[in-house]
Amino acid sequence: MSDTRARKLLPEHARAHNRALMLRTLYRGGRQSRADLARATGLARVTVSEFVAELIADRLVRELGVREDGRPGKPATLLDIDLRSFGIVGIDLSQPELFRGARLDLGGEILERVEKPVGDVSGEQALNAVLALIAELVERSPAPVLGIGIGTPGSPNAAGVARART
Repeated sequence: MSDTRARKLLPEHARAHNRALMLRTLYRGGRQSRADLARATGLARVTVSEFVAELIADRLVRELGVREDGRPGKPATLLDIDLRSFGIVGIDLSQPELFRGARLDLGGEILERVEKPVGDVSGEQALNAVLALIAELVERSPAPVLGIGIGTPGSPNAAGVARART
């Protein structure tokens, strides 16, 4: 017998989906008004306005100002993702004796690059060098860091050890 609770759509699931839908629509489409978002997502204008208020409070979205166009009625306020409100750290471990890192904005623009020569390290020494590089980049970030991505020269096994490609 299947467990129907695992498949039941709860209000918080719909809310999370709609929030992600709005962020994705803004990220892909760029500057849009609340009315534009309502049309693009199929959500009611009042729902869009509630989500926009939350996203502004969470510093993910910002108001850019009034749209300059000749449309009749009240001018629309344009919105966009606030790309600099949060940061991302990327680490490149593809070179055996040189670890690279970067701070990026939410749009993927590189804001800062750092290279650390590490010599011939492995095991715990390599791990400590990576952690130090990450800590340095997080500390330098003027915005909270949302995530850290690490690129390795091979696929990690279950123990987290990168296996070289063959």
